[in-house]
Amino acid sequence: MIKSTSAEARDIASEGDDFETALTDPAAYYADPEAIVADPGLSHAQKKRFLTEWEQDLTDRQVADQEGMTPTDPALQDADAELLDRIRMAIQTLETESDSEGPTPRRWWQRLRAA
Repeated sequence: MIKSTSAEARDIASEGDDFETALTDPAAYYADPEAIVADPGLSHAQKKRFLTEWEQDLTDRQVADQEGMTPTDPALQDADAELLDRIRMAIQTLETESDSEGPTPRRWWQRLRAA
């Protein structure tokens, strides 16, 4: 499967129906989770949706492997586990970036009330 470049992924993700199509298989549009985080054409919410969808896909596959629904390939399981860790780190990065963007209006209001 050929991965799209960041510009191609951005074009796909920025259009309504195409975004939903790309969301069904983020791995088909992005080479790795870090590419999603680095894509300037995606909003914070879109990045998080891509990453959480990818995380869920891998989690579902791991559960299926554990329940014997698919052939077990140790190399694939190890690769999935490593990728899942990278996806979770990317989600953490997004959450950290969101927290560091400054106080939300509610936080400002709380500060004003405390003064």
